Amino acid sequence: MSPNTFAALPSELLSQIFLLIVEERGSGFPGYLPIPERLLVLSSVCADWRRCALTLPRLWGYVLGMWLHTWSPMANLAIERSAPLPFSFLTYQACPHPTRLVELLEPLADPAHAARCRTFQCRVETWDELRALERVSAGEFTILESVTIESGWKHEHDAEGLPLSIFPNAPKLRTARLQAPLGVAALPWSQLTDINLHLESAKQCRDILAQCTQLVEATIFAGCWPAEEAPAAGSLHLPALEQLQLTISVPSDIPLPCDIGGWFRALQTPELWNLDLSVHSLRPDWQPGASTTGFDALQDFVTCTPSITRFAASEALTAPQVLAVLTRLPGLTQLYVGGEVDDANSLFDALVVSSAAPPLVPRLESLHISIPPDYFDEARFLACILSRWWPGDEDEDGDSEEAS
Repeated sequence: MSPNTFAALPSELLSQIFLLIVEERGSGFPGYLPIPERLLVLSSVCADWRRCALTLPRLWGYVLGMWLHTWSPMANLAIERSAPLPFSFLTYQACPHPTRLVELLEPLADPAHAARCRTFQCRVETWDELRALERVSAGEFTILESVTIESGWKHEHDAEGLPLSIFPNAPKLRTARLQAPLGVAALPWSQLTDINLHLESAKQCRDILAQCTQLVEATIFAGCWPAEEAPAAGSLHLPALEQLQLTISVPSDIPLPCDIGGWFRALQTPELWNLDLSVHSLRPDWQPGASTTGFDALQDFVTCTPSITRFAASEALTAPQVLAVLTRLPGLTQLYVGGEVDDANSLFDALVVSSAAPPLVPRLESLHISIPPDYFDEARFLACILSRWWPGDEDEDGDSEEAS
């Protein structure tokens, strides 16, 4: 092949070759260079190749994630050269360099770059990083859709001034995830439709949720309600919420039983169809269902929320408590019971359909009950499943069809 062959290639074809080389994830590249280094090698061959590489925003957008992952200062250059394409700013771990995160955030202070950021994820651990994030996020992030902020910040004596206002000018922001011991960030809550909160304080979660008037889906990991912070009944109205996954973490330093009812006394969710409840504790004296109070509040809540069609409980309720909930959910189609539930086989007995009494949850289509093999009663399980072959569910040949 003539040395001038590549020089004679149209720039469009050369660009496609570059993209194939840089985006190839296999090990077929000679010497198997890491992805970012491939771009640097290609741009170092000759002036024409360098010019081609520098004018391919897609190349630089592709390697941006790699450089952010390794905290490379080259990430700043990649943000600049990926223009005008949208990009994602994603870092997954705490920065090992004292000032590097502040430096990597700096390009977002440029309005032109802020307007191209579509997804943001960052872990902040120092006050300087928090302040830098507040400063750069004050711009116009016109296409930003998703934000994740993680932090291990536990310095309550330095918490004055928290939470910091983050991304106040992001009109398309709909999804947010905040994981931190303290509520370090205040996002434009009222416009969010999907939220994931992982906070130690139930009160902080409640205060945030109260501002999320457009919320459709919520995943909450928080503590139980301290008695002195018990919320007023009906104080948390989420008119659009359809899915709620609530995990209550019970610390080892509070006396048992703990109250989980505070969450449900406050809630009003008229459109909710999916309720997923878990109670998490590493205490050796923990007993699912028996170590908690406030079950009456949960009963009242599901009674006032007939729209629920999927209910999941893990390490949260006893078998009698699950049955008490089911009597209040006639429209239920999916049931999941996980964790170690005492006498879980009794749930099969209660779900048997017979002519002697109206069936419990007659519309049930999907059933998942987690039982250790040593306690599983196959006969009671089969009796439940076989009884739900409804007489009217025959095909044209008269054969019954098993309900799922």
